[in-house]
Amino acid sequence: MKLKYSPLGSSNFFKDGIQDWIQVDLRATARRRMLEALVAGKVKDFEYELVDFVEQVFSYHDTERRYAENFYHAFFPGLLAGLEHQYHLSSNREAGYGRFDICLTPKNPADRGIIIEIKAPECDTNQTIQDALAAAVAQLKEKKYEKNLEAAGVRNILRIAIAVQGKMVKVKAG
Repeated sequence: MKLKYSPLGSSNFFKDGIQDWIQVDLRATARRRMLEALVAGKVKDFEYELVDFVEQVFSYHDTERRYAENFYHAFFPGLLAGLEHQYHLSSNREAGYGRFDICLTPKNPADRGIIIEIKAPECDTNQTIQDALAAAVAQLKEKKYEKNLEAAGVRNILRIAIAVQGKMVKVKAG
């Protein structure tokens, strides 16, 4: 926790410090809930937590249309690193008939494996976030990224499509 400097005797010193502490704690709690929902396969709960987190933390400038997919793709491995005790995290690796965005391979094959595909509407088109979500779902089905998880003995596999447009996020099981 980083406390803001304030002259001794000022009540702002304590008020600002407590507000900073609460904000850090709330974000950590939101991340924990998001990861718990993902691991449990509760896609709607994961989406709810993710949307809330994005709205509160990200800047519109971070998620500008032509960079949105790359920004989110960089964000997710950082977020998912919190699962390193339970999963091996892979990004942009070949599997099945293509290259997935993110894969969480459980250290225990009895646990759920997770594959994530992220899409943004193509620039200079009329494609919507719903179109991007449908494309991500289709890609998950067509490319059969689960082959590497199956080879590792994982049978419970969750495929998640994520569509992003600015700070708007849609999530669907694929």
